[in-house]
Amino acid sequence: MPPSPSLYPPIEIEENLEAEVPKVIEVEEEIRTRGEKEPEEGSASPLPTKSKKILAYVGLFCFVCLTFALIIAYFKINSRSVKEQIIAAEGVADVAMTLAYAQVNHITPQKQNWYDPAFLKNNLVAVLSAEYPSFANIDNQGQFKNCRYILRIYTSSDLQHFLVIAQPEPTLLHWLFPRATIAVDSKTMELRQIGSIKALNRLLANPNVLDSPQASEISYLVRQGELIPLSSFDSDKGFLPPKALALVRPNAENLIYNAPRYYHFSEVLLTKALGLLQIMGGSHEVTRLQQQMQELSKFSNLVLYSSQGMQKAIKAQKALAALIPNHPFLIAYLSLNGGGHITGSHLLLNEGYPDLLATGLNPMRIGSFDTISGNPNSSEIAYSTSNIPPAQLPHELPPDVDPHHPLYLQLISLASERKQALAVVTERMIVLLQSNNEGKSAAFSENFEKLLAWYVEVDKQQQEKIMEELATLYRNHSEMRLSQFASYVKAAQLGLIARETLNFWSQNDGIPQLSSEEVASMMHSIQSSKSFAELDAATSKAVEKLNLTNLSDPDKLIKYQNEMRLKVMQQLGKFIFSANNRLPPQNFNKDNKEHVAHILKTAWVTDTDEYDYYLSEYDILAEETEKP
Repeated sequence: MPPSPSLYPPIEIEENLEAEVPKVIEVEEEIRTRGEKEPEEGSASPLPTKSKKILAYVGLFCFVCLTFALIIAYFKINSRSVKEQIIAAEGVADVAMTLAYAQVNHITPQKQNWYDPAFLKNNLVAVLSAEYPSFANIDNQGQFKNCRYILRIYTSSDLQHFLVIAQPEPTLLHWLFPRATIAVDSKTMELRQIGSIKALNRLLANPNVLDSPQASEISYLVRQGELIPLSSFDSDKGFLPPKALALVRPNAENLIYNAPRYYHFSEVLLTKALGLLQIMGGSHEVTRLQQQMQELSKFSNLVLYSSQGMQKAIKAQKALAALIPNHPFLIAYLSLNGGGHITGSHLLLNEGYPDLLATGLNPMRIGSFDTISGNPNSSEIAYSTSNIPPAQLPHELPPDVDPHHPLYLQLISLASERKQALAVVTERMIVLLQSNNEGKSAAFSENFEKLLAWYVEVDKQQQEKIMEELATLYRNHSEMRLSQFASYVKAAQLGLIARETLNFWSQNDGIPQLSSEEVASMMHSIQSSKSFAELDAATSKAVEKLNLTNLSDPDKLIKYQNEMRLKVMQQLGKFIFSANNRLPPQNFNKDNKEHVAHILKTAWVTDTDEYDYYLSEYDILAEETEKP
């Protein structure tokens, strides 16, 4: 039986434990040492933690660089697509204005080839300012040369409706980065960008579609596209209309034909209107101008630009108001730099008051007339000739008055302007009288005297202005007899002022007057002339002398002018029509025809039919002379 543990002394157990502790420590040290030893060659072992982190950073950096490269490439390609869209839109605008000009002037290309570069160039030159480059860079197949777009043009048979489309080329890049289609419909003349044109293409696949009822559906689809404002183009390209246009005529600021770069589209007509009133123009020329303006009236809210400055624009505006009363056009003038580029455009905002008495409007019924200022001219009331209503024409005009003659139209404008100016004061006087009748007007006498003085002053200013205008008109129409000129003045209801004007002209400051003997001598020279050349010289001399400067009595002047004209026409008729006194055949040549034409003009033959009749009879005699 083993001995009891209690028999062993405790000291021996403690010694054994202390002996075992170093062994345990040695074992742990050996295990730790083995773990730190390098693995044997060929044995598998995981990578150190530090190497893993380096590889992760490198991979992340490459991913970020690739992402940035893709983003930059995307924005670069997208920016290029946007730039090409803008180029295509500019080109479409130029093509649309080319077709608009062709529409107004009834021009069609040979073989209906609307893509013909020569046709596009020649018509665009007529509307585009020479200082701006053309954006219609298109080859014979309709391919844009400066962007990846294809031009498509559709027209009705009469060219009253056209559609211009710039469609992106079908490339892989376009599939990845879609570009919008640019379109302009002539019914609106606005630039639109369309995302998908599948529905539009289905309609356009039909032949002569713009002559069919589907044309309205095409216009509707185009209008659904996103509007491209003219203000989105660079300011140095001449697309930006006047800023005030958006306020005066909302949405007109995006109509292509209102871009100042196309100011030649309408300026030629402004210049023509001004010229018709500055020089002698026949009624047929006025009729032609009215027809051309009628063509332009198809373009709603059209702005007519003048590149000759504000004063010329104002004169052209008045001329247009005289020739075509109540025309719907706005007038603007351009500011140009030394290189001819447009630096600004400005509307002539002169809407004016309507005829207050005719319409019954009383815009002055605001507040009391007790607040009338000491100077009536300081009132904020303003009037303008830009929208003056035409004067009421008499039911019957004298036979020698042509209602379409530029002189008559301008005289009507002068009379209307005077009536308009006086109407402003007259209305205030009427309101003051009504207020006094109702016992509501304080200081009536004082206020009425101010208004009366104002009326007299306005009337005086208008008479002086009309007298100056009549003098200018008479000089510009010197080929017209004074009696005929007076008929026009009387028909325009300016007879009394004209009489005062004649009396003013009669003050010749001591210039020697024609005697009856001198007049008789001139008449004898006309009657005794033996050839076309002599008659031409005698007629010119008589006309040069028979004017208000040399003969201040208007009645005598009219009598002598009528007598002179009669004798000239009798002598000319003798030379051409008389069986016994006709000039020999050798007189009917080219040089003498020029004499005949000059005689007719000098002798105040203003009727076109009469003028043409004499020349046609002369031509018949000339042809008979040339026959062998």
